[in-house]
Amino acid sequence: MFKNRYLFGGLTALAMLAVSGCGQPNEYQAPPAPEVTVARPIHRDVTVYLEETGTTEPVQVAQVRARVRGFLDEIKFTDGEDVKEGQILYEIEKAQYNAAVQAAEADVSAKKVELEKAKIEADRQEKLDEQSATSETAVVAARAARDEADAAIQAANANLAQAKLDLSYTDVKAPITGRVGMTLVKRGNLVSGTDATHLTTVMQYNPIYATFYINETQLLSLVGSRKEKDADNVKKPPIDLRRQSDDDFVFQGQFDYADLQVDQNTGTYMIRGIFPNPDLQLVPGLFVRVRIPISEIKNAQLIPEYAVMTDQAGKYVFVVNAESEVERRDVSLGPKHVIDQQPFLVIDGGIEDTDLVIIQGFQRTRAGGLVTFTEENLDKQLGQPAAAAQATNDSKSSDTSSD
Repeated sequence: MFKNRYLFGGLTALAMLAVSGCGQPNEYQAPPAPEVTVARPIHRDVTVYLEETGTTEPVQVAQVRARVRGFLDEIKFTDGEDVKEGQILYEIEKAQYNAAVQAAEADVSAKKVELEKAKIEADRQEKLDEQSATSETAVVAARAARDEADAAIQAANANLAQAKLDLSYTDVKAPITGRVGMTLVKRGNLVSGTDATHLTTVMQYNPIYATFYINETQLLSLVGSRKEKDADNVKKPPIDLRRQSDDDFVFQGQFDYADLQVDQNTGTYMIRGIFPNPDLQLVPGLFVRVRIPISEIKNAQLIPEYAVMTDQAGKYVFVVNAESEVERRDVSLGPKHVIDQQPFLVIDGGIEDTDLVIIQGFQRTRAGGLVTFTEENLDKQLGQPAAAAQATNDSKSSDTSSD
């Protein structure tokens, strides 16, 4: 009974295979051509920059130090606040210095009295000498006493000036305008003018410096480019700066100083730029990127940076020909250029203005494959008027015709 059951199942399976084999044969259907987005190259005037990494530095740094000895009576600022030059930051006890001024003033008064007495005696002796009623020794002694009293009052006045100066030093003032650091000495502590106790530091970083170094080749390129500029720009070329968090060079400054010679040990040349910093968005010690314009490319051919691919053979792009077939074009690249925060690359050779460059979807295709495509007008997207775009194309056509 079990044998018949297995036999019946096997026959059923064979029958089903036979029926299925009698159906329509399978036919391979190729997948549809991938869709891509293409665009023609655009043209713009492109500035070529020398770009390097630098660091920001304060324009001025001043250590605030005690100049007289005494206990610190008062701290008149908050750590980290902005201060003006001459603003009082600390007060040192004044009692002993006020007393010193009063004593010096009293000494000056006493010396004035002594001088007056000496003058009277000298005048009296001189009159007696005219009448031959005194000795020459007495006259000389009177004159000497008068001169000595005059010198004594000058010394007393000097001591008074020093006492007043010491009193003024009890008000410790900001030496420059800038931002003050935290206090290093607390109220009630003894400070000394002998070892000039360091109390705090004030930094000025509006404006602020950015210092960077270039190599000899970059230096020669920069010097050569500046010869073509006007005299003012030769002295102070513009310098742009961006922080690590910035997408573009948002800070504009100018050249401030360059080293006197190339460093023989490192082969580098130091350049310093100065930048307005009213909102203090730049602080000393930042690593930044700086750039200096060195030349300009007129009517440069540009394509989006993301359309350029790389392999062992070099840089290349995909273009779509008249038969909707993908072709590989090796390209020579120039500098990067940003338009409306979109990165483009200058093309020095490899494609024509009429080529349809794949800018989206190139990951889904290959050289020799067929595609369907949609063309985008980059000039229109970037806001260039149609007339300007047409003028660019006309210019290129004219150049081609003349060749």
